[in-house]
Amino acid sequence: GQCAELTSIRLDFSFNRICGKGLGRLGQGVGGCKKLTTIRMAFYGNQITDEEFGEFGEGLGSCAVLGTLHLGFACNQLGDDKLGRFAVGIAKASKLSSIYFNFYSNGIGDRGALGVATLLTTLRERSARAIVDLRGNPITTIGSAALRAALPTVKVSIADQGLAPDASDD
Repeated sequence: GQCAELTSIRLDFSFNRICGKGLGRLGQGVGGCKKLTTIRMAFYGNQITDEEFGEFGEGLGSCAVLGTLHLGFACNQLGDDKLGRFAVGIAKASKLSSIYFNFYSNGIGDRGALGVATLLTTLRERSARAIVDLRGNPITTIGSAALRAALPTVKVSIADQGLAPDASDD
């Protein structure tokens, strides 16, 4: 294909009018670049919804040698519907050692937080470094508990201001 020798990609689609349509194809296309070790994509301030978000994660997860993944989706319209499928797809990138996800100010609730927690738990075996920003989302104590349960088992930093308080925070 066109990207047979590409090892790193940086794309910034911030502050456009992008919605979820076509996101799956983008993920599949980038996932076809078999030598990619680093992906950095920014989609800040668009109108991206759950549509095709699961497919996007599955596509990126097919990068066999991907080590670093930075994705910025702050200030979009992501919700719970496809975040679990997205996380399962990303987890398939078996060489992943560093992730940064910025999901600040979307509509991610407890189901989405559970999907992220599952991904964080999966990364435990890889000693991966992860930074996940979920501030400004409607996550309750249920989602917060799942994230906090994943945190001791993985080397993770989480910007958790705005997460529901935990009983142990008193």
